[in-house]
Amino acid sequence: MSGYSIFSDHPLCSRVVLDGSMMIQEVYDIGQMRSWYFADLFRTRSPIFVQGPVWGLFSEMQRVFDIHSTGEIFHDPLFRTSFYGFQWDTYTTGAGNIAHELDLLGSDVVPGSILKPGSPLAVTLYWSIQQVPKADYQGYVKLVSADYTRVLSAVDDTPTAPFKSMLVWRKDQVVVGRTYVLAIPPDIPPGEYALITGMYALENGQAVALPHIDRATGAPLPFIVLRNYIIK
Repeated sequence: MSGYSIFSDHPLCSRVVLDGSMMIQEVYDIGQMRSWYFADLFRTRSPIFVQGPVWGLFSEMQRVFDIHSTGEIFHDPLFRTSFYGFQWDTYTTGAGNIAHELDLLGSDVVPGSILKPGSPLAVTLYWSIQQVPKADYQGYVKLVSADYTRVLSAVDDTPTAPFKSMLVWRKDQVVVGRTYVLAIPPDIPPGEYALITGMYALENGQAVALPHIDRATGAPLPFIVLRNYIIK
């Protein structure tokens, strides 16, 4: 499991021995438990993160904690439990799907609202697996002009780091993608820009387009728009 607690619709359960008594209502696969609670974390966007004494943070949860934690606000020595502030101003809910397999659960973009010429832009993507992908896809994040015709900065790389084959991703799993870091040109002119993402397949060394879909309307998309920026 993990060392965090949030409001959840799911009953508490465990496969490990705790340092104290606990009534186990039901027992689930540990991967399924992580998926449930991980998804709940993004759904509720709780401003408080509670870490108890038993477990450490699994690697993907640690990455989310590092992005969102504002520091410890209270520690209960009796229960050896720490309470951390959690901020969500860099997070945006996703609305796209790739190949009817991957829902973009959301994205963290740092900085979130102001694009500064010459500064880096860090983009972390969160994927909710609807079906196990048929192959290992390649991902990208690009900063483009408002009409999508001009690329100002781009990173093209595998969806996860360290690499984990998409063929072993599991249905209903939430995957924390790699953090793509884009270099914003110092001489980028004032104007409107869009941050986009997507994936493609590789067959015999050639890029093959994947269907991108707007989940709200079912309309096909050339890519998924994460957010828009205005540089004055």
